[in-house]
Amino acid sequence: MKGVYGDARSGESYSEERILDILQDISGIDFTDFYANYVEGTHDFEPELIRCFARIGLNLNMHLPFSEAEHRFGFRILESGGQTTIAMLAPGSPAEASGLLVGDQIIACNDRKLGNNWTLLTDKQTEIPLHVFSKERLKRFALKSTDEKYFSGRNITIDNSANNEQKQAFRNWSKNESQN
Repeated sequence: MKGVYGDARSGESYSEERILDILQDISGIDFTDFYANYVEGTHDFEPELIRCFARIGLNLNMHLPFSEAEHRFGFRILESGGQTTIAMLAPGSPAEASGLLVGDQIIACNDRKLGNNWTLLTDKQTEIPLHVFSKERLKRFALKSTDEKYFSGRNITIDNSANNEQKQAFRNWSKNESQN
């Protein structure tokens, strides 16, 4: 792989066929379907990533964001100077669909002044009414959560029940990584 990296730095390019040949030479695995599905296609790569990590005795874990409302309604907030502002919207989320905009200031939630109790006002609710100051106008929004989850993160942990084959694969992988 160092050779491929060096070639890339010097401006040499590789055809798709050559990349697939290199991958097969290194791994002993045919990557044709993988390339078609995940590089050129739009398949969900997470199940494949989970399988790859499991092969070397690692787990890929999902964790939820700090705020349950961020997870269910698809927006992140920034609390500063006594104001709560929309900092980020997840594409396709209830927050985006409602018309909320990045930079909108949340004034009230559940008909109560927001203050520093954002989590208390939104905890475990499937619908939240918001009063928002947006583009110099006071607006009211009603957000309804869906089954979709937003802003989840991932972390990798060692599988304490890994078998000897997985442990050896991890040692081989980490040895190769330290040489690069």
